[in-house]
Amino acid sequence: MKELAIVSLKYLEDEYRQTVNCLSGQSYDVFYADRDYVGNMARAFNDAFIKHIKGKYKAVWFISNITFDSQVPHKLFNNLISNNLAAIHPAFPSDHKHIQPDGSGLVKLVNFVEFTAPMFLCEHFEKFMLDDNCWYYWFDLIISKELRENGYKMGVDHGTQIQHVYLRNKKQRPRISAIRSELRDKIINPLNEKYMRDKYGKNWKEEIWLKWR
Repeated sequence: MKELAIVSLKYLEDEYRQTVNCLSGQSYDVFYADRDYVGNMARAFNDAFIKHIKGKYKAVWFISNITFDSQVPHKLFNNLISNNLAAIHPAFPSDHKHIQPDGSGLVKLVNFVEFTAPMFLCEHFEKFMLDDNCWYYWFDLIISKELRENGYKMGVDHGTQIQHVYLRNKKQRPRISAIRSELRDKIINPLNEKYMRDKYGKNWKEEIWLKWR
């Protein structure tokens, strides 16, 4: 069994070339998750895992539109294993304060890892997979909740750092981003919010996310 594979979510925006450039120098196997341009992210990651990763690799690094130093995957993998974690995330300037770099260089335990660039032990990801009823958001909160409740640990590595390439230019948004945004905001998200309310109750944001920040 090989150590690590990388699964990169495909984007059509020009900025995605920066991610591809970072991947081009990797010695690890790289596979691409296809969501049909504007489709379901969770399903794309799950499908790529089942098709390419399951039973063949010890760990998998799922990445979105990011850039990173060539040594980041290797460092993350070593810290995932040495700290006995189910999942680990590199630090980066995020809306989630627990993932923001704090300068310590340490691996710190957290209550959830989000899906900008999480690395999982395959055996644990396979137990739960991503809830593909949630297309763009919240599937990372669900799998993190399931890991917590089953006694598995997650961490953020403040000794590694990535940059998140923000693809959505609000002043002049590329056509594919505009289509994705309209689909997400007007159609999918309202349906997904109803799914979360039905699954976790009317206070789902508090139960699954806010009290764990």
